[in-house]
Amino acid sequence: HFHEYLQALVKTFPEPVAGEMATAFSWVGVQKDFNDVIISEGIRGTNEITHALDNFPNWHIIELALNPITRLKRLSNRRGNFDKAEGVGDTSFLPNELQVEVQSLLESGEITPKALTITQAESQNYGLYPFVDGDKYENYHHVDADDQTPEQVAQSVYAILRGIVDANN
Repeated sequence: HFHEYLQALVKTFPEPVAGEMATAFSWVGVQKDFNDVIISEGIRGTNEITHALDNFPNWHIIELALNPITRLKRLSNRRGNFDKAEGVGDTSFLPNELQVEVQSLLESGEITPKALTITQAESQNYGLYPFVDGDKYENYHHVDADDQTPEQVAQSVYAILRGIVDANN
C-alpha cells in the first residue's frame, strides 16, 4: 500500500517528476544521508535507478532482474487480485527477436494475454531489460532471478545486505 501511496503522490504533479519513485521516497523522509536498511520494491527502470544512484549515494539499490520471457511466464501464473489488466495478446511492443517465441508461448498457453498487457505497460514505464549501467556504481547490486527460487533470491539479497552492513561496521 505504501508503494501505491507514493505512486499516487508522484502522479499528482502536472509535469513528470525526475526520478519518480526514488524522489518520492525522499519526500517521505528517506534523505540523501540516510544510512540504514530499507527494503522496497518501489524503484524500477533506468530513470528511477539512475536517479536514486546519482542523487542518493548512501542508498544501495538491489535489482531483482528477470528476462522478459521469464517475467511473462511468472506474470501468467500470478493470481493477484491487484492485476486489473485485460489482455489482448499484442506482441508488437516486444523486440523482434522475442516476438516469435512469445507468440508461440501465447498460443501454447504458457503465457497469457493479461501478462502481455501488464508487461507492455511496465515496459513503457521501466523498459524490458535490467539496468545496464550498474558497473558504474558501487551502490548498485544485481540479482539475476531467472533460475532462482524465491528462497534463493532471498538468500542472495540477504548476502548482499550482510555485505553492506559488514562494510559499514
